[in-house]
Amino acid sequence: MKNIFIILVILLSYSACDYAQNNKKDEPIECDFLILTKEEEKVTYKDTAGNIVIDAKDYLMSLTDTFYTMAIVLDINQGFIGIDRQQNRMFNIFVYDNYPDSVSEGLFRIIEEGKIGYANLSGDIIIKPQFPCAYPFKNGKAKVSIDCVGIKEDEYSFWESENWFFIDKKGNKIIEE
Repeated sequence: MKNIFIILVILLSYSACDYAQNNKKDEPIECDFLILTKEEEKVTYKDTAGNIVIDAKDYLMSLTDTFYTMAIVLDINQGFIGIDRQQNRMFNIFVYDNYPDSVSEGLFRIIEEGKIGYANLSGDIIIKPQFPCAYPFKNGKAKVSIDCVGIKEDEYSFWESENWFFIDKKGNKIIEE
């Protein structure tokens, strides 16, 4: 039954790619993808022909079921990371409430050396990590601070700052009037 489901997903994906390529002549269509499977409790990715492309023995789980350019995986040693097709670590994913950050308005938070930035699901870093405190995007802007303090109360943690400001999706400070 599991194999029938995988075959059905592959056929539907190819049909969607063929339809898109035939009906949108000026737009490139990405149809090269890998599909998440589990092999003996290991995360693996197979190509559309069923060949294992990534035998990810160091990944406990993956949050990306269809892998185009980037996958979010839980690495045994590095936590939640974004990887490319060659399994190179692209960045660490910001963890909120014991789980990787959710996508909000096409972006999610990443963290490098204690600083937060934003990336998209293609794996492009849109705003380089530079903020010690940064919230997800909402209504086209994100609340950030470069001068903040992390506070932990029991199992909860939050940030405090006297200098919050908003940025747009290019990382520019929004001047409020």
